[in-house]
Amino acid sequence: TIIYTDGSEATLQLPEPEDKTGIAGLEIDEEGRLVVLFTDKTRIRISAEDVRRSVRDLTRVEDELVVTFVDDTNVTLDVHYTYHTVNYKDAHGSLHYVQIVRHGESAYAIDPPEYEGHNFKEWDEDFDKVEESLVVHPVFEPKTHSVSFVTGLEEEPAPLEVEHGRMVELPDVERDGYYLEGIYKDQYYEEPFVPYEPVKDDLRLHFRWRSVDDIVYNQQLLQEVLNLVLGSHLKDVDQETLYEGAIRGVLNALDDPYTSYMTPEEAERFADRLGEDFVGIGVTVENVDDNVVVRKVWSGSPAEQAGILPNDVITHIDGEDVRDLSYADTMLKMLGEEGSEVEIGVSRTGVADTLFFEMTRARIANPTAEYEVIEEDGETIGYLKINNFGGATPGIVADALMYFEDEVGIDGLIIDLRDNSGGFLDSVWQIADMFLPEGDMPLFWAEVPGYHQYFRYPASGTETKPYDILTIINENSASASEVFAAAMKEKGGYDLLGQPTFGKGTMQRGYTLSSLSQINLTIGRWLTPEGNWINRGDGDYDHIAPSIPVEQNPLLQAHSIFLPEGEALTHDTVSTHNENAQKILTALGYDVRTDGYYGDCTVDAVESFQTEEGLTVSGEIDAATAQKLSEAYLEYRIDRANDSQFQAALSHFFGE
Repeated sequence: TIIYTDGSEATLQLPEPEDKTGIAGLEIDEEGRLVVLFTDKTRIRISAEDVRRSVRDLTRVEDELVVTFVDDTNVTLDVHYTYHTVNYKDAHGSLHYVQIVRHGESAYAIDPPEYEGHNFKEWDEDFDKVEESLVVHPVFEPKTHSVSFVTGLEEEPAPLEVEHGRMVELPDVERDGYYLEGIYKDQYYEEPFVPYEPVKDDLRLHFRWRSVDDIVYNQQLLQEVLNLVLGSHLKDVDQETLYEGAIRGVLNALDDPYTSYMTPEEAERFADRLGEDFVGIGVTVENVDDNVVVRKVWSGSPAEQAGILPNDVITHIDGEDVRDLSYADTMLKMLGEEGSEVEIGVSRTGVADTLFFEMTRARIANPTAEYEVIEEDGETIGYLKINNFGGATPGIVADALMYFEDEVGIDGLIIDLRDNSGGFLDSVWQIADMFLPEGDMPLFWAEVPGYHQYFRYPASGTETKPYDILTIINENSASASEVFAAAMKEKGGYDLLGQPTFGKGTMQRGYTLSSLSQINLTIGRWLTPEGNWINRGDGDYDHIAPSIPVEQNPLLQAHSIFLPEGEALTHDTVSTHNENAQKILTALGYDVRTDGYYGDCTVDAVESFQTEEGLTVSGEIDAATAQKLSEAYLEYRIDRANDSQFQAALSHFFGE
């Protein structure tokens, strides 16, 4: 109710809430002025400059409020404000509540969220369609920093634009008569730069050179030895082979199993291992008794289309007999460019002659991470399998979390790191940052002793996930997967389930040489959030121990049956091939011994299997029986009901 100076009264009808005018209320201050309160908690006091007047009337005209005073003067206020309470997810998946304020018909004012190392770019929703329950997503673009180089060469390398938090790909430079001693962040060579250091600001890197005079003696001695062997040894030695052997000898002298030399072909294959696809014929092979045996033929691959089968033994590549070559050399010969033709010869059990297949190498999917949802008894659990920490893996994990949280709404998450041999430190940093919020402890530490540097890899999130997370590990979880597991355990306080990890706490960096070959050199070590070094033999701990120990089903350790020389497995013999076949029979439900002796119980089990499969009943494992047993065992292996650790992880959530 408004009381005017003549004593009359009037009731002000504020617009209904759906009109969204933005007026919260009116009041008169101690000096008799009208105060208009708005929903954003701002206020306007209305008075004339020369004389104080009282309000006579309030009128709303379209999107304006007209305040009329007793002297017939008036003031017009723009009240076209609309407030919506809207949820949005930031770059880390955290939920926030904000007010979106509309001015006019199309413009919105909102304070964008912050994301360390990135610039806010835009929202990915049209705000003309905003509703109370709408979830909008901010779009960020990474900040970039300029990195320039002072090498002392006649022509300096071009500056680089590097994304915030990424690492610098240093230019490959040489200076005649000098060797590169180190790279520094200042011209006085007091602040060393380490390749593993994330870029946070613009950098100007100074290359420090030393004369080679101090090492001439050693180089001369090595050259003398090489010349002597090339000129006088009984064998006709290839110079390239000697140089490669010398390189491998230098690295072997380090007694470091993780520092290695790779030919250009080996380096390409190593890089493919961490990619989302690879070029090849589409087979997974295994070294069995110095034979390259096909274990898996990828669905839809050139090998499958050509007719190669599991248990085929690769004997020829492009007409060359490769049975006397090493396993690694045979693998290298199978490599080739996408679209190139290759002929593969195989020996197949039960077939006398070598079989030859022609095919075209193709690019084959090799996902570094996969995910799905498991539902049971009204509970929904996300399952994320990270096979390797490759360059594209953070993007896949981010997509998985968006699916789990925005589309499904999971009650818990299983992260499977079993048989994950590692990958890029930068990738595991990005992925761990998606799960663990910032705090006193970093996600992990990196120590590079040669540079007397410790690097702290912090988390940047602000919220803990609203669901429990369980990580599965085993004895083949190594390196980067151990970095992640340690972060989840020590910083996040989450449970680890399975068996102790491999125990590899060192870091390698790849250096490409002038021959395009590559050296993976151990340059430092990583430490857990609490500062522990996980490394077998000489670390603070040999491995990361699970908080929930669960052994794997031992029957999953068998492999497809391979018949040496094509001969059957028979009664009253002892061999590792028999032992493997007995494990398969046990997995399929037969009661047999598993010590490798092919006794009566094994004969009885084989006869029963042959009868059930409609095979010739002989009690011997011939080619046809081996094929059927291997196929049945493959079904056993892929059935998750037989995966003890996976089932224990489900029980953790479903309470079985």
